[in-house]
Amino acid sequence: MSKSSFYHYFANKEDLFRQTLEYVLKPVLDLHETIDLETLTAENLWPTIMGMAEGATALVNSSPDMIMAGRMFYRCYDDPGGHYLAEEILGEFSNWATNFLKKGQDLGVFRTDLPVSLLIDMLMAVGMSMERWMLKNWESISEEERLDVSQSGFGLFVTLLEPQKS
Repeated sequence: MSKSSFYHYFANKEDLFRQTLEYVLKPVLDLHETIDLETLTAENLWPTIMGMAEGATALVNSSPDMIMAGRMFYRCYDDPGGHYLAEEILGEFSNWATNFLKKGQDLGVFRTDLPVSLLIDMLMAVGMSMERWMLKNWESISEEERLDVSQSGFGLFVTLLEPQKS
């Protein structure tokens, strides 16, 4: 493809990078859209979210391109000049997570003693740490071990969000 043809499709290299990441990661990034917050109950909230997490692990296990894209995403996230691109990709999910947390609080399933914005920051930090570890160790752990780590890591989210007993 010639340079002039390239710019008929993409505004610049940054646009190509953003669109490539969004295209490859779209199946995982869109998983939250499979959950209708209005149908969540105190009984089905955790199993529903666990199903979404298992679905994400299965998608990534079946697509080596997602591993490469995930690593590219975190390189971008760590680059001060490209951090905003990663934040754009995370933005939609963060909005959904805020609504999800509020729903869980309304149902009495999630703690209410901390601000939602702080809970989001903590959840994102734990989730991103888990993702980084998985991406770093991907080739050295089996598919079964990845699922085990994902399930055990999910327990951290439960512990973080459960209402505190008095």
